[in-house]
Amino acid sequence: ARAATRQQEIAIRLAAGASRWRLFRLLLAESLVLALLGGALGTLFAVWAVDAIMLFIPAMSMPVALAYTLDGRTLLLTLLVTLATAVVFGLAPAWRASHLRPYETLRKAGRASGGGAAHHRFRNLLVMSEIALAFVLLIGAALCLKGLRQARQVDFGFNPDHVLTAGLRIGMNGYNKTTGTQFYRQLQQRLGELPQVEAAALASWFPLGLEGGKSYPVTVDGYVRPPGEDPSFTYARISPRYFDTLQIPLIAGRDFTLRDDADAPAVAIVNTAFARHFWPGQDAIGRTFGCNGRSHTIVGIAKTGKYRALDEAPRPFFYLPYLQGVPELDLNVCLRTRGDPAAIIEPARKILQTLDPGVEFWGAMPLKDHVQCTFFAQSTASGLLLFLGVLALALALMGVYAVMAYNVGQRTKEFGVRMALGARSHDVLRQVIRRGFVLSALGSAAGLLLALGVTRLLAGFLYGVSPFDPATFLVIPLLLMTCALAACWLPARRATKVDPMTALRAE
Repeated sequence: ARAATRQQEIAIRLAAGASRWRLFRLLLAESLVLALLGGALGTLFAVWAVDAIMLFIPAMSMPVALAYTLDGRTLLLTLLVTLATAVVFGLAPAWRASHLRPYETLRKAGRASGGGAAHHRFRNLLVMSEIALAFVLLIGAALCLKGLRQARQVDFGFNPDHVLTAGLRIGMNGYNKTTGTQFYRQLQQRLGELPQVEAAALASWFPLGLEGGKSYPVTVDGYVRPPGEDPSFTYARISPRYFDTLQIPLIAGRDFTLRDDADAPAVAIVNTAFARHFWPGQDAIGRTFGCNGRSHTIVGIAKTGKYRALDEAPRPFFYLPYLQGVPELDLNVCLRTRGDPAAIIEPARKILQTLDPGVEFWGAMPLKDHVQCTFFAQSTASGLLLFLGVLALALALMGVYAVMAYNVGQRTKEFGVRMALGARSHDVLRQVIRRGFVLSALGSAAGLLLALGVTRLLAGFLYGVSPFDPATFLVIPLLLMTCALAACWLPARRATKVDPMTALRAE
């Protein structure tokens, strides 16, 4: 478009003796300067964006470091892409300008239409491509956001609100099974006496984190294992009141007590999926299963929840008392509070220091933050696609506006003639907007076809949402078309303000 508006200038340069190669270098140099300035600004933005990636990392008990740096290879590749962009998009207008015929161009000065049909088609194709790209990215962002909202409404099987978790690693402080058991009993009792605490418990593992949890092979008398079935099932060692603290419903039986220690018979609590798996249609209370060389009697059945992923099928899971079996010196504290869980960290830390000044909490955080790791993929995909979608939409709208503004500028005299012959303002307005509507509709149609293929790749980031969600594929086109028509409004409005006498004076 810029080259088309400079045709008269270029014709004068050619008529004055400038060589075509000199004009070619001039226009290409201008494109390179613009591209390099844009690349420099993009590099400054990238420096900030690399640090902003850490904003997507959820709070976790384990320290996570992502080594994202702008190294020399990345910058070199970006520079080459920038230069290639400048050359490709600078060559077309430069080549076209270098083939002008000065006499014909100057003779038609003031009446140029801004390029031939091929030039108009190429410009329109670029705008439609921008709209199609914005369409795909916005569809992807909308699907991921909808999937994220659906995922947050899933029943976890426990209530993470108002619960504080903190890890303890007392094995490195010289504790053994006996002293460690005494320490944990005292700590649970003291923490449960805090006025802000409703319930306190201990556990070796919490669901929906990045830690995979431990598994044991399980054997049940009379159960015939299907070919290929994994004999191992995930478990957690817990203290009494664990189910009260996490508000996991006990469907049948009882909770663990302090009497379930090393001298008592081995007991276990299983979830409903475990009970149905081994004893379908039967009461599992009082049944036994073998684990780690011991026979465990089931004394309770808990509600099945989500343990590793939100989209997992109901999976068997069992709980063992932390006072029985292999000693667990690395346990986690969980406290159900009456207010903000973070407010209890310091009071809890003071109690820990009175019991042993050498022991520290590790990764203290609300359980609600712990389960945010489950949403990491969805939230990251949603955030990035939404940002890129909005950016692509802004570029598409600027493209629509630029094309329509350029078109109005080229047709000023035509609009002047039409209005001098009696055309009304809304006729001109409708004609300009119709052209923008056609561009936007064609771009949206191309984006729709592309999105139908691309959204299949997002299936792993979506929970409870189809990659071809009808509501999303209806709302996004309406949004895109509305924004595109708004971008057409200003140039169209300007066309209605054309004064016929001013537009025709140059004739």
